[in-house]
Amino acid sequence: GPGFPQNRRDLAIGLMPHAELRARMDRRAEACPTARRAAALWHGLRDQHQLGDRDREQEMPRAERDERAFCG
Repeated sequence: GPGFPQNRRDLAIGLMPHAELRARMDRRAEACPTARRAAALWHGLRDQHQLGDRDREQEMPRAERDERAFCG
C-alpha cells in the first residue's frame, strides 16, 4: 500500500527524473510540484527514520536541489 516505506521510496525515486525531464522541456510549472512531492516524500521517510544512508546522502539532497532549482 501507499503507506509502506518502500512504496514511498519507489515513488520518490520515480518522481525525480520526471521533474528533471519536465524542467529540460521548459515545463517548470509542472516540474516544480513534481520536485516538491519527491522532496516531501524523502522528508517524510527521514522523519519516520525510514531513510537509508544512500538515500540520505544522495537521493534526498538531489530532490532538494531539484526543488530549489525548479521552484525558485
